[in-house]
Amino acid sequence: MGYHQALLRPKSGKIHGEFLCHLLRHTEVNNHFAKLATGSTRFGLSLESIHKLPLFLPALEEQKRIAEILSAVDEQIESIRIGIQKYQKIEAGLTETLVDEPTLPFSDFVLIRPPLTNKPGNEEDAAFLPMECLSENGEITSFHHRKWSDIKQGFTRSIGWQRRG
Repeated sequence: MGYHQALLRPKSGKIHGEFLCHLLRHTEVNNHFAKLATGSTRFGLSLESIHKLPLFLPALEEQKRIAEILSAVDEQIESIRIGIQKYQKIEAGLTETLVDEPTLPFSDFVLIRPPLTNKPGNEEDAAFLPMECLSENGEITSFHHRKWSDIKQGFTRSIGWQRRG
């Protein structure tokens, strides 16, 4: 094995290999190792600190059942992660298509801070984009529809803010 590597092999009849993999990913085990890690630029663990890891192990058959359940959960999480990535790519592609080659300026379609004389009726929806809907890099994370009658009262009134006084 190379520098900063250790081969761990489960002892037959003592610990189930798949259970060991899940165990080594557990937060408590990682916290234990983090406390014992040494080094200033590249952290490492001594073999002694690995040997002294305190463990409570259930019976071997229970380890197998736990490992099967955790592996099934991991598969579901991975499947969901892949699905999310797929839909994020679809969303990015559609968004790129929408703004790829604009032919008309945005202001041709949307009234931005319209003067009161051009206001829509009181019950029409208007897009509302509060600052918390913008990410740090300026991406829109969500937006809201509000009634024009609420928006014209002012931002603080439309979210129920009351002046103290």
